[in-house]
Amino acid sequence: MIEGVSDAYYKYMMGEMDMKGYDEAIKNFLDNGGSIIIQEFTDSYKASQSKQH
Repeated sequence: MIEGVSDAYYKYMMGEMDMKGYDEAIKNFLDNGGSIIIQEFTDSYKASQSKQH
């Protein structure tokens, strides 16, 4: 899943993919569990920060 985002990033930077293709890769990542991963990391980070203060 994350590999797809990385591949899209490199293809975009190398001119092998346009912005529409890159946006589609990001949307695909988010729609297939990426948004859950982001939320879990965000929650974990917030919890670790609240323990430090």
